[in-house]
Amino acid sequence: MSKFLIRLDDIHPRMNHDNFDRLIDLLFKYNIQGILGVIPDNQDPKLMIQNHDLSFWHQMKLLENRGYWIAQHGYQHIYDSNDGGILDLNKQSEFAGHSYDVQKIKLEEGKKILESKGLNPKVFMAPSHSFDNTTVKVIKQFGYAITDGFGLFPKKKDGVLYIPQLFASPTHRDGAVYDMFTHRSNERK
Repeated sequence: MSKFLIRLDDIHPRMNHDNFDRLIDLLFKYNIQGILGVIPDNQDPKLMIQNHDLSFWHQMKLLENRGYWIAQHGYQHIYDSNDGGILDLNKQSEFAGHSYDVQKIKLEEGKKILESKGLNPKVFMAPSHSFDNTTVKVIKQFGYAITDGFGLFPKKKDGVLYIPQLFASPTHRDGAVYDMFTHRSNERK
């Protein structure tokens, strides 16, 4: 039997609360928990969808208490680098291409915010999937796992746990196994 982990990105007090609440209700219905990528101090204007939800941080703590993992999804979600990082999927980053000191400050400030709201982040989730080897060095100090990259199973490398992301949205494969490396579907016989 296959097991999948649901990862939700771009969670913050001004997100589309209606869509988020519908999805959380669906996950509760099927007793599924996942990783919630919370932006500690969202400053990305493209993500400012609704008014500030005054109960947001309380809701995140309730979800964490129910088994969801809190991921630190960057710091402010501001792309101030054109470095695609290790995965090189996007030419924009909040982390990749910056010095160790700059990345450490962003991670420290973000973690302080999450902890001040009563949350215990366990995972790092880079905005735009862009992080570099310097990010990994900083992450290692924080004891975070990284949710990103390609693969079928989590793996540990240089003391850091990597939890891969297979698909950007729910994908139906009609009993087929999807090979991320060849981008082909192989029907089960």
